[in-house]
Amino acid sequence: MQVRITRQLPDGTSQDFGTQELSHMPPIGEPFSPDQKSYYTAKAYFGPDHSGHYLLVLEGEPLKDGSAQA
Repeated sequence: MQVRITRQLPDGTSQDFGTQELSHMPPIGEPFSPDQKSYYTAKAYFGPDHSGHYLLVLEGEPLKDGSAQA
């Protein structure tokens, strides 16, 4: 599935990681790496929209690695 990935920042703005092909959505509250470098906490997902795309919303500061708990 085509998923647009964004991260909500504390000041209300967002960081866009672009659109990626994912086989499944990560569980809410679990670490997810949008760039194979940093992990963020999955907050919510929505979709599909009228074009069949989904939206994955991440939050928090980058975690050190995928084993860190949010």
